[in-house]
Amino acid sequence: MLNSDTLERLVPADLATHDATGHETFRLHADRYRFAARHAKPGRLIDIACGVGYGTRILVEERSDLESVLGVDISEAAIAYAQQNYGHPRTSYVATDAMTFGSSLEFDSAVSLETIEHLPDPSSFIANLLRSLSPTA
Repeated sequence: MLNSDTLERLVPADLATHDATGHETFRLHADRYRFAARHAKPGRLIDIACGVGYGTRILVEERSDLESVLGVDISEAAIAYAQQNYGHPRTSYVATDAMTFGSSLEFDSAVSLETIEHLPDPSSFIANLLRSLSPTA
């Protein structure tokens, strides 16, 4: 089990106006999500380690052909924030561990940014993520 209190959290609304580094970091993160959106397959997408949900929202706004986007994060507080601040009719969020996440849904695409360096067993994470993808993904 990961300690969610030690993970990096970027909350756009909390960035100080004069915090150039924080704003540049957010811009880079948002650009990565837009890049991922351009390369996602239509259908269902999962965003593992979504943090506070801004990226999940970017994904769904960039692609009208995404049926749904599920944001997953280990932090219940981050998920509550995501639901309150980045909700959308085609997004949902769930608090669970990326290492053990499982779903009855199959996803057509997966996004996981700024994640693997925090995990105790990256190979197991990738194997688990692959199990959530549809055979045609």
